[in-house]
Amino acid sequence: MAVSESLTLIDQLDGLAPPDAARFVLDAYLLLLLRPPTADETATALERIADGVPPVEWMRELAGAHAVAIPETIERHERRGRLCRWPILGRALAGAVRRQVTADFALAARLALAERRASALDQRLGAAEELSRRERIDRLAEASATTAAASRSSERLTALEERMAAVERVAAGYEVRLALPRHAGATAVDLDRLYASFENTFRGTREQIRERVGCYLPLMKKASAGTAERPILDIGCGRGEWIELLGAEGLVAEGVDTNPHTVAYCASLGLPVRLGDGLATLEAAAEESLGAVTAFHVVEHMPFAALAQLFSACHKALKTRGLIVFETPNCNNLLVASQSFYLDPTHLRPIPSLTALFLAQFAGFRDCRIIEINPPMLVEGWADAVPEVPGLRRLFEAPLDYALIAEK
Repeated sequence: MAVSESLTLIDQLDGLAPPDAARFVLDAYLLLLLRPPTADETATALERIADGVPPVEWMRELAGAHAVAIPETIERHERRGRLCRWPILGRALAGAVRRQVTADFALAARLALAERRASALDQRLGAAEELSRRERIDRLAEASATTAAASRSSERLTALEERMAAVERVAAGYEVRLALPRHAGATAVDLDRLYASFENTFRGTREQIRERVGCYLPLMKKASAGTAERPILDIGCGRGEWIELLGAEGLVAEGVDTNPHTVAYCASLGLPVRLGDGLATLEAAAEESLGAVTAFHVVEHMPFAALAQLFSACHKALKTRGLIVFETPNCNNLLVASQSFYLDPTHLRPIPSLTALFLAQFAGFRDCRIIEINPPMLVEGWADAVPEVPGLRRLFEAPLDYALIAEK
């Protein structure tokens, strides 16, 4: 029953004298139970009242059966003894019903409005949480996809770098074969023989080279290199002058070279030299198994990636306090940098001494230093032809070679 209908019944009840019993039952149910009675409930109530049960007593029975309290207004009228007449009870009951129904329906309306607002707020919060959850999931999925793609790219890049390094090592080991043009009927052995002859012509005699490299013997002995536990490896050993000198001093050493003709020549002298790539030999060596690694006029033949890998491989293979000695043309000398360096067609590029120092330090070596050797043979009076500009004469006076020396 709607609020307006209930209040209309109450208003009508207020003017009944004596009130209609059925209407009284209806209002009692509305007051106590907040609902109209069923047909059976109405019939039962009318029978009780017809049997002489006082209205308030019947209301108490109804309230007790449903565990509700009778409004204070009705109780007050009864205590005053005025409820013995129907008109008074009807007006009191009607007023109580009106107030109760009005308050209850107003409260119900406010509760319904609050529930609708709470429901709408829950829906909005749920939608916001779902959107936030989906956004987080999307961001996580995007980040995961980006990480996976970066990992795959890094793996592909690493694989490509390894392949490029392998190619560059091969190129460095066989630079002569790649640099010199081939003629009809020429073979790789012809090129190796050509370069061996080229070195014999421009490198100097074996006696001259033995004298030049002799300055490094004290370094080997001071580092305790050249023993069975700390052997010396010379990469790009060429004609074997350094290996021969070390052997004469009782030092244990081995050479490796890619040119089969120079290796065969060294073997004919009884020198411990084998055919192979120097960088590959170093990488295959056991960790901390060598006392020194030397390379005379080798690094200028190597691509940069292979050169950087050479320093790293040396650091891995050397024992503590082990040495590297790398000799190369000194581009601080103007004549070397502009002319004599390019006399050898297999040279790639000059390596400035600062670059060599950096590579050694980056690889983990300590006590890195540069020694300039082999002073140039200048004609008498040459200085008179060079203006006295600071640093200019140094470009002509600088030694022809330098050696990088570094300790692990």
